[in-house]
Formats: sequence, C-alpha cells, structure tokens
Amino acid sequence: MQIFLARNIISLDYAIVNEAAWERVKEFKVGERVDSDHLPLEITIEGTNQEEKEKGGTREEEKKVIVKVWSEHGVKEYRRRLEEATFKEQEIEKMVTELKEVIEKATKKKEVIVRGSKGAGKKNGWWDRECEQSKNKIDRSRFLEAKRRYTERCREKKKQKGEREEKEIKEIRTEREVWKYINRERKKKGPVSEKITIQEWEEYFMELLEGRKEEGKVGTQRKEKQTVMEETEITAEEVERHIRHLKKRKAPGWDGVHNEAWMYGTERMVERMVELMNGVWRGEGFPADWREGVICPIFKKGEKNRAENYRGITLLNTGYKLYASVLSERMKREIEEKGVLPDSQAGFRKGRGTVDNVYILDHLARNELRKKGGRMYALFIDFKAAFDKVDRVKMFECMRERGISEWLVRKVEEIYARTRNKVKVGEKEDESFETTKGVRQGCPLSPLLFTIYVADVDEMLRKAQAGGVVVGREKVWSLAFADDMVIVAKSEREMKEMMRNLEKYVRKKKLEVNVEKTKMMVFSKRKRKNEESEWKWEESKIERVSEFKYLGYTFNERATVRTQVREVVRKANKVVGCVWGIGERMWGDEFGRRMMMFESMVESVLMYGAEIWGWKEQEEEWTEKHQGT
Repeated sequence: MQIFLARNIISLDYAIVNEAAWERVKEFKVGERVDSDHLPLEITIEGTNQEEKEKGGTREEEKKVIVKVWSEHGVKEYRRRLEEATFKEQEIEKMVTELKEVIEKATKKKEVIVRGSKGAGKKNGWWDRECEQSKNKIDRSRFLEAKRRYTERCREKKKQKGEREEKEIKEIRTEREVWKYINRERKKKGPVSEKITIQEWEEYFMELLEGRKEEGKVGTQRKEKQTVMEETEITAEEVERHIRHLKKRKAPGWDGVHNEAWMYGTERMVERMVELMNGVWRGEGFPADWREGVICPIFKKGEKNRAENYRGITLLNTGYKLYASVLSERMKREIEEKGVLPDSQAGFRKGRGTVDNVYILDHLARNELRKKGGRMYALFIDFKAAFDKVDRVKMFECMRERGISEWLVRKVEEIYARTRNKVKVGEKEDESFETTKGVRQGCPLSPLLFTIYVADVDEMLRKAQAGGVVVGREKVWSLAFADDMVIVAKSEREMKEMMRNLEKYVRKKKLEVNVEKTKMMVFSKRKRKNEESEWKWEESKIERVSEFKYLGYTFNERATVRTQVREVVRKANKVVGCVWGIGERMWGDEFGRRMMMFESMVESVLMYGAEIWGWKEQEEEWTEKHQGT
C-alpha cells in the first residue's frame, strides 16, 4: 500500500490472515534485502507444508501408500503385460510363485498420499488417476480447451460410476446386503482399540484356534495313487464361472493378489490357473501360500479394550479361494445326489434359504396352537464361535460316515494338513502360527464342512425318541441353517429330555453353547397361571422370552405376525433415513435413480418374510400408516 505525504511516497507492506490462521502465526519479521531496494516481509504460519518440507517430514495425517490401478487404462495395461508374459514352470510351488510374480509385474501401480478428509470431490468413488491427469494438463494458454476435456472426462467417469452403483443396488436382495452397502457409503467402521497389543491379539487367536508356533500336521495322511479319471479334472469353464462371481474392492490375502487380477485376467492366465489347480487336484503338491491366512479383528459390541468382543475375519489368498470354490461346488453336487444332509438343514443348499425354515417353524407353532390347550416349546440355540470349535479329525470322520467320496475327503484333508495364520491390525502384524482346530474363516468350503459336521444331530434326536412335533406324516425335531439351530417339542418334559440329549451331543462334538444368547420360547394362546418353569443348560439358567428373532424373522409366543410386521416397518424406516441422504449425495437431482435406490433397498427390508405374514388388509393399512411413504 502506498501513502502520499507531500512530495514523498511511503510504501507499507502488511499480511492479511483470517481468524483461523491468526492463532497459527509463529513469526512475523522483515527479511534481508534481496535484488530489490525493497525489504521483504516474512510470515511463518504453524503447520504449513513449506515448514514441514524444510524439516524433512510430512504431516501426521498424511501417509504414502502404493495402490493398484484398476481404471480402464490400468486394466488395458495389465492385460497387455499379461499377454507378453511367459509361463515356464511345471512344479506346483514354482508355478504359484511364477503366477504371483507375473500378476505383480503386470499390475499398474501408483503412489498416493492419503490426507484424511481433504478433497471432498475426490472421495465420491468416480474420481481416479485419469481425472487427475486431465486436470493437471490445464495451463494458461489452453485453459478453455483443457477445462472442456476435463469436464467431459469427469462427466463420463461420474456416469460410469452411476451405472455401476445402479447395477449393484438392483442386485441387493437381503437386509444384510442393504446394511453392508449403507455402512460402506457411510464409511462406518468399528475401530480396533490401540490398547490391545499385537501380542495380546496373537495370544487370543492362538488360544481360540488352538494355535502353536511349532510345525505339525493334523488329520489322516495317507499314501494314495495319484490317478484321476480325465473327466474329473477341473475345467476352464468351472474356474471362469467362479471368477465371474468374484467381487471388486475386496482385501487380498497373504500374497497381495486382488480379485481384480483374476477378473481382468487373460485367457492364457486362466488356462495357467487351471493347470495349477489340476496339479493340486492330482496330488502333485499343495502350495504353501494357500495354507496362509491373515486374521483381522472386527469389533462387534461391548467394551472395545477386550479382545473377546472382536471377531476375526481371515483373509485368504484369492487363488486358493478359487480352488476351494470349485471343491465346494463339486461337494454340494455330491451332497444333494447322495442325500448327505437332512431336510432340517437348509444352510447353503441350492434352492433353500432362511425363509424355508422360518415358514416351517411358523407353521408348526400355528398348527399346535389351533388345538385345544395346544403349546409348542422351542429352544433357540446359539453356538459360541461355532466354526472355530470344529474338531478337524472328527470332521473327516463325519465326512466319510456321511458318504462323501474318498477323493473329496482327501482333498479337504490336504487343505487342513497344515494351516497357518498371522494377526494384522492396521500396519502391525506378528509372526505366523499354526492352527489345529476349526474350519478356515473366509473359505468357501467352511459353511459346507460345518453342516456336514453337525448333520447327525437330527438322527441323534430321532433315535432318542423324545420331543419333536408332528406335521402331516412327518415329525420335526430340529431346524438348522448352518449353526443357527432350534429344537422343538410339545411338552416341557419332552423338551428337557431333548436338552439333556443335546448336551451330550455338544460335548461329544467339542462344541460350546452360548447360554446368554440361547433362549427358550413357549408358544401358547395364553400363559398359564403360576407357571414358573426353570430352564437350564447344564448348570446355567436359560432365559424364557416372549419374542425372539430367528433367521431375521421375529417370532412371538402367540405365533402372530404383528411382531414381525412392526419390526420390518421399524427397520425400513431406519433404512429410509440413511438411504435418502446417500442418494442425494450420489445422484444429486437425478430423482429417477434416487427413487430406484430408495425402492430397491427399502423394499428388500420391508418385504422380508412376506411369504409368511402376507398382505392382509389390516396389516397393509398398519404398514402404510407407520411407513409414511
């Protein structure tokens, strides 16, 4: 600023800062003379990039990470490099290493700086490296042209993102998928407590999985002729089918190979994977990498500083998961052909779902309550860490007893001959340890193996000839969906006898019942006077409840649908509050897409169990009244 005083001109220099920056001013001074007669004014503000660069550091909230680029350009580059790659190795271990190295070299990568919440426009899912490159090309001489291209590129990327989101939303079918999508968009994550050390995590999971540091083998190891009929070998069609079912943006396993590496892979790469799988299938070896898993703790509820309030998810190598998916599909086919599983087990079976068991239980209760003085007793059983408690040796015995082909049993034994895990929390990880108990979390085979492990529970109850409820010409003792189980009886005496038999069965299987979450419900038209029955599992008391949610459906002791209707309306209203805001951020003024998102996700929640509670006139009016839409 210049001030005119008579014949003299005085120049004043000053700095302007806003209210927020005022508190961060560290130094304000006149600097040394430079090339001008003018003295520079210097101001130092705490936390500026320049200050940090001079110190040779970066801001605490910033960190550099290497990410793999799966943009349109990145995929083209990946496929081009794969076509140039050569595959030479024939030994199983070397084939795995070679394939992993080829994928790693072919994948396009970039270094990015993570800056927390900065750059709101770049958090929306469609901004990628191509947008960034297009923006950087803007210069003064070509500003308008570059800006036009930049705007077009952003518009195209936003359109592509919208189409992907629309497709994903339309495929949502269950309440679980709805909340998974909502929590992802809200970026809602349960933080892992920093007060729990990596050593404590390791000790917790080692105890849970009966881990050990020394090497060893579990299960029966048999010498066998490595001959397989040609038609039983794994085909390219099988592998391609499972690749099509893979999902993007999933965390990789130990080897760092993402699902996208297979999804965007070339035909030659698939053929190579088929060769590798058939080598394993024929018994030529089992890759050491496929035995490794990475356990990541996920907070459930309760006190965050207690390890038992977390569940561990295991990240397995994607190549192994493809192989296990093929085995799982073949085993499912054999199970259905041979009738290995009882009809009471609906978990992970073709053409069966949770609603099947919900319908049967509802029908049993309603049917009994139609009778004079009719009652039905139902014990809803919660197994504690069910998959982690499985005795592997007993599991192989169960597979053979149930008639699973010897070859498939041996292939599963080969997987479990040695399994290793290491715990990873953020950037921290500990040494790996061997696990000797439980089925592998995150493995496509695990749910099926567990259902086989407990497939004989219905036979045990039937042989004991206690309890059960007759419907038509059949008698139902239990209903199960994997580890979600309920047993039924018509009288208190029969139910208590069933419970004693089940206690012995659980001990034999080395499983554990979570008594706090296991509940008793007595279906009846009215509660009897002075009814003070006590229910116990071994020495622990079991709570009797008037309402219980089984497989997502809320039952009440009167066997009416009102409780479930009220619950789905409550859930749907909760989804409405979340979805409308997400739709506004994602689609803006595109109300057609916002309504599509709203209807798809709300309907998925609102209509659960409608096959059972139906659209009766009074319930429809009640729903509309409370939904308000």
